[in-house]
Amino acid sequence: MTRKLMDSYLPQNIFRKTIEPIQGDSLIRYEEITNIMVNEYGYKLTEKSTDNFGYTIWKLSRNKINDNNKDMNESYVITHVYSSDELHKKMFDWVLPKL
Repeated sequence: MTRKLMDSYLPQNIFRKTIEPIQGDSLIRYEEITNIMVNEYGYKLTEKSTDNFGYTIWKLSRNKINDNNKDMNESYVITHVYSSDELHKKMFDWVLPKL
């Protein structure tokens, strides 16, 4: 879902906060989403903190678009390579409503 959202809209800044105060292994899924934003969509993690109530907060930002080389007609395409699990799910999604 993160990739679908990011493919359609890339905000300049992202503010994320856990829905409850969690720690340790429970933060792994949040870290995976942060890694997708950093590694695949070019965001920079500017701050990661925990507030007084135990909620973890991430602040990410994108570099500003630089038009200095716009005459070079460069274009970039962000693509997603589906994992085997995602491919299997896509193959059988059409069957689920009929079951």
